[in-house]
Amino acid sequence: MKNIHKYLLAIALLLPKLAFAAEGAPTHAQSPAASLRPGTVAEQPQLLKPPGHAGYVHELFLVDLAAVSVFVLGVNLESPPLAFAGLGTYALGSPFVHSAVHHRTASVWGSSLLMRTTFPIAGAFIGYKLDVLDCSHQFWCGLEGAAMGFVAGSVTAIIIDYAKFGSDHNDDTVRKPPAFAATLVPVPVRGGLSLALGGRF
Repeated sequence: MKNIHKYLLAIALLLPKLAFAAEGAPTHAQSPAASLRPGTVAEQPQLLKPPGHAGYVHELFLVDLAAVSVFVLGVNLESPPLAFAGLGTYALGSPFVHSAVHHRTASVWGSSLLMRTTFPIAGAFIGYKLDVLDCSHQFWCGLEGAAMGFVAGSVTAIIIDYAKFGSDHNDDTVRKPPAFAATLVPVPVRGGLSLALGGRF
């Protein structure tokens, strides 16, 4: 348990690197004509703008940074409510950004929520099982391994979330507006007022 601060600090230090790495390198393309004609100088590769919607890894990074900060503060102050608030922000913050801010489909924010809740638990369980093999005589046997596994699972979920869902994406994972929208519009007529149905189809 005394080393848990090291693991929390490791997450805080890894988050910026993960955020920048998940942005990915730009894609290049070369003119086919320049590559086929002999005796010509190859053109410089042109940057291709990825189709669809731009990534928002930096927004996920800020949410995770806030979650880790609140959790570390709660651990240092020995405040369980504050620590659980940090864990809740870690688990729910990214799915909220996916769904409410960028209108991604349920498959995206649901996968993000599933990874962020199951990966840390699975990592903690595996770390605990591995740690108890070599510390049966200690009172805190297995807890250090569980903490390391929890951190490993959390970081794994963050990497996949950033790279898979927070990077550039197409319209297939964005919720579509309704195909039909109707409204009642008052229309003045001779001798009174009538209601007309209008909208888009």
